[in-house]
Amino acid sequence: MRSDALDAYRRLRTTLARDQGLEPSAALGRIRQSVLSAPADDTPAPADDTQAPGTADPLARIG
Repeated sequence: MRSDALDAYRRLRTTLARDQGLEPSAALGRIRQSVLSAPADDTPAPADDTQAPGTADPLARIG
């Protein structure tokens, strides 16, 4: 799961930079950091106090 999320981040960042000349937003950076900080067993860390682990796709909130 962690590797999938980091791969998605890498593809998104590459696409943003290549096609739009943009760097990811601070919100996307926080999501990436959350993925990197997740426990080693790949249990997703909650993005905030209202979200239980594994209940939502963190990239779905980026718009």
